[in-house]
Amino acid sequence: MRDAYVGRYTSAHMLYGVVVAVGLTALAVTVGTRVFRTAGA
Repeated sequence: MRDAYVGRYTSAHMLYGVVVAVGLTALAVTVGTRVFRTAGA
C-alpha cells in the first residue's frame, strides 16, 4: 500500500499484489461458474 501511495507501481510488492488479485478473481469466477452450472440454471 505504501508503494502505491508514493507512486511506485512497478515495485515487487505491487506486482505481487496484482498477481494475487488476478488469481483470486480467476478462482472466484471459476467457483461461481461451477456452482451456477451445477445448480441447474
